[in-house]
Amino acid sequence: MYRYSSILAYYWGGYVSNYVFSKLPANLSWRVMLGIGALPAIIVAIGVLAVPESPRWLVMQGRLGDAKRVLDKISASKEEAQLTLDGIKEAAGIAKELDDHVVPVSKKSDGEGVWKDLILHPTPAVLHILIAALGIHFFQQASGIGCVFQNSPRIFEKAGIKSKDHKLLATVAVGFVKTIAILVATFFLDRFGRRRFIALRSSR
Repeated sequence: MYRYSSILAYYWGGYVSNYVFSKLPANLSWRVMLGIGALPAIIVAIGVLAVPESPRWLVMQGRLGDAKRVLDKISASKEEAQLTLDGIKEAAGIAKELDDHVVPVSKKSDGEGVWKDLILHPTPAVLHILIAALGIHFFQQASGIGCVFQNSPRIFEKAGIKSKDHKLLATVAVGFVKTIAILVATFFLDRFGRRRFIALRSSR
């Protein structure tokens, strides 16, 4: 539910709020439109302070008690949390029977060298993932769809809509259709798989 409400607030709320702010004086409206975008970033930045460390990272540091506490919060049950913890311990090379709050580990990782392994010496599997991730984002922007949305008032003006109010309302309608499409994709993403949606988007 949180995922869907955040999508509505981000996409649909952005278009509607810009239409509302357009009623302000010209020297103030664009400043408010630009500044209001900082609010979600500030909220996220504050929220990050309350986010606990990754259970996997905590286990790699030997902090089993802290990892167990985090898993208890995010898991559906105590049994699920324990199973997840056992799996992480096995991957980290820690004996399953060790249940102390803090246990010694052979080598602690602070994340140093991760970018070097990711970019300079990636494994074939990681390289494929890296190319796919960068490629999808590159072609998504290179397709020019961002320019279409950002310049939609000018496009509507070329189409014959001269009123400033009507151009903004048409832009709100575009945002509404975009939001509905994203919600539909979000609802059915796990059911049909991401690959089909990416292929459908690429074929437009």
